Amino acid sequence: MTEAKAAEPAKAKTAKAKTAKPAEKKMSKASAKGMAVSQIAICESVQERVPVGESDSFPTEVGQLWCFTRVQNADPPTQIFHRWYIGEQLVQEIAINVKGNHWRCWSSKTIDPSWTGDCRVEILTEEGDVISTKSFVLGG
Repeated sequence: MTEAKAAEPAKAKTAKAKTAKPAEKKMSKASAKGMAVSQIAICESVQERVPVGESDSFPTEVGQLWCFTRVQNADPPTQIFHRWYIGEQLVQEIAINVKGNHWRCWSSKTIDPSWTGDCRVEILTEEGDVISTKSFVLGG
């Protein structure tokens, strides 16, 4: 199960996975306005709006991982997207509603025990521009 949550005041909705084009790193309207990711963490859970069990390496039997993101200087209402990659394969894209200038949000991904190696989560604007990336290793 994959879910996306926003910390204040309402929960974000989950989006179905989309077919992805290779991400291009260019400045978007949102980043041109100053929206930035001030914190990104891959972790084993989120409790009381704080990442728990943050690491850059996880066992393949972890079961589920979370991507915690803190966005600043947003121009709400807007959306960001979490794209989960295992190797170079996009396995999930999750839309998250950003409803405040400073916003904490997170998504989760069920991890198949057969997945190993280099992984990442990309944070994208509504326009599809990558504004942050967090890499991690499964089975490392």
